[in-house]
Amino acid sequence: MKKTVIILSVFALIASCCGQTAKKQAETGSDIQDIQDTLIIKHERILNKSDSTWYFRSYSYYWLVGKDTLDFKLSITERKSDSTLDLRLSHRKPILFIDVLGRIDACLPLIKKDFNLSKLASFHFMEPIFYLDLAKKLSNEYEQEFGRKSVDYNKLNKFCLRSNMTNMHNLFLRP
Repeated sequence: MKKTVIILSVFALIASCCGQTAKKQAETGSDIQDIQDTLIIKHERILNKSDSTWYFRSYSYYWLVGKDTLDFKLSITERKSDSTLDLRLSHRKPILFIDVLGRIDACLPLIKKDFNLSKLASFHFMEPIFYLDLAKKLSNEYEQEFGRKSVDYNKLNKFCLRSNMTNMHNLFLRP
């Protein structure tokens, strides 16, 4: 008798939950119920004594989904000497380079409130660098041009400036 009551209670609970789910789907008109928004949070970095000699201010931007931070941080620092900007990207897990550019693009309106982006002087990709899409493209381009032989530093620099990587950067940075 107790088993029957427990089984009926479980079925009633499941039916109730299914009814609420169907009602939510009907109200929203969507199959997706659990949508988590991604937030970009700005954090002012306190400059230590040696940093404050060279830099005017520094902010870091973090991506949050729910209560979790994503493995991606963008930091920007303004130099005192000429007001130029240094942008640093860091993450520990592999990510596609095109996704990195998308995240930077999403953060630009927030950065523009505090900094003059026309003064952007440098990008720093912090180690480890995991961009599988970029590595494959560059490897293929390198092999097509040089085969498997090593080249000197000047040829490598010229190659990088003509590569697809540079085109992707230019398309992103020109606007």
